[in-house]
Amino acid sequence: MISAGVVFTFAAYWLALDGRIIWSISPAIAAIGALFLSSRYANSSMWVVEEDKGLSDKEINEHFDMSDESSRFIQIKLRRILAGSSLILLGSILCLAALALFRDAHSYMPAWSIFAGSIFVSCIGASLLKSNQRADSPLVSNHRRRYYVAIILSAILVMTFLLRVYDITEFPAGLWYDEADNIVRAAAFHHNPSSTPVFSPSTHLPTLFLIPIAFLQEILGPNWIAGRLVSALFSIGFVGAIFLFARRISGISVALISAYLACVMRWSLNWGRIGMHGITAAFFSAICGYLLIKSVRKWSPFWFFWSGLAMGIGMWFYAAFRMFPLVAIVIIAIGVTFSFPGWKRVIISLISLSWGSFLGAGPVIQHAILQSEEFFRRTRESSIFTLHNQDQLWDVFIESLNKHLMMFNAMGDPNPRHNIPNEPMLDPITGTLFLVGILAIIFHRRWIMFILPAWVLIMIFPGVLTVPWESPQSLRSIGTLPAVIVIAALPIAMLWRLSRLSFGKMGRALVTVSMVIILAGIGALNIYGYFGIQRNNPEVFAEFSTAETIMAKRFKIQQQRGYSLFASRQYLYSLSASVVSGNIHYESLRSPRNLPLSVDDIHKGGAIYLEPREKGVFDLLKTYYPGAIFSEITAPSGGDTVLYEVLISKQIIQNSQGVKVSFRDANNELHERKETFLSMPWSIDMEEVILPADFELSSSLHIKEEGRYLFEVRGIGTLEIDGLTIDDNLTNSTAIELATGLHSVKVTGVVKSLSEYTQVLWSPVDQEMKPIAGSALYTWPVRPVGMAGVLEGENNLKVAEIISTVDTFYYENELGGPYSATWGGYLSVPIQGAYKFHIGGNVGTRLIINGVQIGHSSLSEEDDLGEIVQLDRGDSRVVVKYESSGPPPDFSIEWTSPQGERSLLPLDLVRPDPALMIFVTDGSEQNLR
Repeated sequence: MISAGVVFTFAAYWLALDGRIIWSISPAIAAIGALFLSSRYANSSMWVVEEDKGLSDKEINEHFDMSDESSRFIQIKLRRILAGSSLILLGSILCLAALALFRDAHSYMPAWSIFAGSIFVSCIGASLLKSNQRADSPLVSNHRRRYYVAIILSAILVMTFLLRVYDITEFPAGLWYDEADNIVRAAAFHHNPSSTPVFSPSTHLPTLFLIPIAFLQEILGPNWIAGRLVSALFSIGFVGAIFLFARRISGISVALISAYLACVMRWSLNWGRIGMHGITAAFFSAICGYLLIKSVRKWSPFWFFWSGLAMGIGMWFYAAFRMFPLVAIVIIAIGVTFSFPGWKRVIISLISLSWGSFLGAGPVIQHAILQSEEFFRRTRESSIFTLHNQDQLWDVFIESLNKHLMMFNAMGDPNPRHNIPNEPMLDPITGTLFLVGILAIIFHRRWIMFILPAWVLIMIFPGVLTVPWESPQSLRSIGTLPAVIVIAALPIAMLWRLSRLSFGKMGRALVTVSMVIILAGIGALNIYGYFGIQRNNPEVFAEFSTAETIMAKRFKIQQQRGYSLFASRQYLYSLSASVVSGNIHYESLRSPRNLPLSVDDIHKGGAIYLEPREKGVFDLLKTYYPGAIFSEITAPSGGDTVLYEVLISKQIIQNSQGVKVSFRDANNELHERKETFLSMPWSIDMEEVILPADFELSSSLHIKEEGRYLFEVRGIGTLEIDGLTIDDNLTNSTAIELATGLHSVKVTGVVKSLSEYTQVLWSPVDQEMKPIAGSALYTWPVRPVGMAGVLEGENNLKVAEIISTVDTFYYENELGGPYSATWGGYLSVPIQGAYKFHIGGNVGTRLIINGVQIGHSSLSEEDDLGEIVQLDRGDSRVVVKYESSGPPPDFSIEWTSPQGERSLLPLDLVRPDPALMIFVTDGSEQNLR
């Protein structure tokens, strides 16, 4: 019989491995094998009884009392055994066939179908094989008390649900990258279920957590809330599982208190509202603990099978749960020590446990073996064994272990996404109860209780063995949560039991009131700690990809208004923003290349979102568009800005573009108007002007790409760019190198006749001359402000740019290697007096004012004291210089005025140095890129 089963089982496995065999052959072979073994077992079952008992026919009849009723009972029992055995065998064969099919990457649907079928069939088979032992006692013996327990537990579960879903779209305020990745992967599986593999490399975890998210997306549509709702469901399941677990450990009172603590505890609340795998480790730890304790109490292979199956399925979820088999070993070892049932039953139970585990985790185990590099990559990357040599390992391990043992009561997880930074994981009341509970277990000496401290020590190891700078790591240690909660619940339950045994009616009433106050205090501390303190903490608020999430939500609003969308380059490929906004298109704002905005770039307006490092650009927009709406987004309690928002209407942008035209006629009267182009037929709108008249056309020319340009004035007038006169001799022999950004353009002359005209043409070198487009011309308040700079690198490469700010930040160095930087501008000093200047940014940055170095930046905070310089009213030349080995440019200039106020240099008072904006070169060289 055994040999036949082995043959049929592995025949199904290897045939399914062969891609030439249709996947449906495997179930057929499994069915044939099951029928064969069933018939064999049916024919020999009575013989096995005889052989085992060594009884004669008469003795067998007497033993079984072969009446019609007893005969029917035996037949029913035999049929159950035969059916159960056949189904377990069939489930095993289906599981192996599914493993083979999971290795075929073309379509995973057959593999998932057969794997689900194997679990279903095996569970039915195990249920049929359950022995007719005495039925389990109900959770509560007293019917009336059972009614009250059901009401209380239901209330706790409802409370759990409400706490998990309350304001779930707004807190956490941001969609964490890992949550967004889960949503994207689940959406892909929802769109094409056959593409769902066993393991998702981007999440570093198996995919089973993503499947219910995909199902919810079928109901809710492409909504990112689905991930958080799945976590909420697991969190509710965790509360129910810990009730069952605690009841098995220490009775109903501990179970109800534990369920309540699991409901309100901030540690549990946090992971029950984030769309990630973490809470699953707590859920499966609790349910497996319940099943294992029930198993060792009964030593029933049936319950060991269910324990193994739950443990195997748990392996599909958070990686920290992989440590739980050590807890299972401890539970079984304690069970063997204190209630040894005989080796035969122990071995059968362990086989049942192992086979159930394999059925549940078979595909994961197979993938871990065949793709070990991929499966364990994240574990290796975050392991202290990878990051430290053997000499340091022991010291690092002990330090990390100590931090994790202290995280419950002293200093908790520093990661703002996991916790209020550095706050203990337990509130003061629960933390005290936890310590008392540990002492109670030690002195109580009830064998089953020793499982709890052993559980805590084992399940903190996923955190202990992780990178030391994240220590303590509450997420990777979340498997300790069931044991921690039950330990903390023990003292309250013990006090309740003591009061019932030792106190009178009044004493019991006082103890009951005290218990209610304690539990209410725990609830208040944790709920307020999460929805009050943690929600308003600036670090917590900022660390959940909050800026991208808020930006994406506002994208939807602004898109409906018809606004064109712009954002910092950091946000351009944000997965969180893409998921929340539904892949709304937006462009990066690359000042000064596409700033100021042009009416050609927008629809009904522009919505701009900037990261905090681009405050200089935010201030520049205030200078360019004072009528726009400016917002600084912070945490509810204040703190540092996490996002800047600027909303500019199309009308404001239109008003900023054009050319200012001024006339002073023969009667010395001044006439002004606004035009669109630097091309002017003087016969238009000149009726009121008495000729001859001096004229001036002034504008700001936006150069989006630095390079060599030719200019020509046709008709009358003289062209000046950044104060440099562009005459005929100059344009015929040379080209003008212009830095990226805004340049002052002015045409002056005298109109003597209405038949005259003025036209300015331009072109990059070697291209056709044409009029300057109106979209490149701007009037006040859009004008050259801030600093201009030149970066010189190797091979005579240079980059010239007008950054239009005194607080600059770059994402990358355009030159790609070492460079020297010179930034210059003119500061219009409003009043004479003593000014203190401060320079920050790249190490070694020097600040020079009027040719005198007055400051430099360094890593030392003491060097940021600033230096005082006496300035006269009027222009002072400001220069910033440094040599860089490659890091991108980054500097800011602040001053403390004579009135004692420290601030960035006001942009209104700084204009770029023309010497760094415009260059005259001959046609043979090109020294600017």
